[in-house]
Amino acid sequence: MDPVVAVARRFEDISNRCGGSGRPVGLTYGEQALWYVVATRCEKDMEGFESVFDQLLSEDELLFLIAALEQLQEPELAQAFQHAHNALRAAGFYEREDAMCHQFGNVLCRELSAVEAVLDAQDRMWSLDEKLVHLADA
Repeated sequence: MDPVVAVARRFEDISNRCGGSGRPVGLTYGEQALWYVVATRCEKDMEGFESVFDQLLSEDELLFLIAALEQLQEPELAQAFQHAHNALRAAGFYEREDAMCHQFGNVLCRELSAVEAVLDAQDRMWSLDEKLVHLADA
């Protein structure tokens, strides 16, 4: 089966099993990794990169995504998200419950733009489907 189709089907299945939290809690590591990667790339494409942090990922979820990207042997992507985490932490983003990235000024915006450029290079987040299928099946 085409990996793109397989990932889309697995994401839909996983999303249906997320329950009330809307998160893949209690599922396998591979299923969680697939969900976080796909949810992140969709959020970025639909709502913008800052929305990934404003609306989608908590700090713990971002750290999970970084670990999952390392597991997928994607060190450059993992490092990019680690850079975003470091910038968000340095700005005090996680100290405020209602924080929005744009509220923290140009320094954070520039840092996140640099991270986004890494992700946009060759649509890096969208080239992981084959690896995601293997990880989700493991």
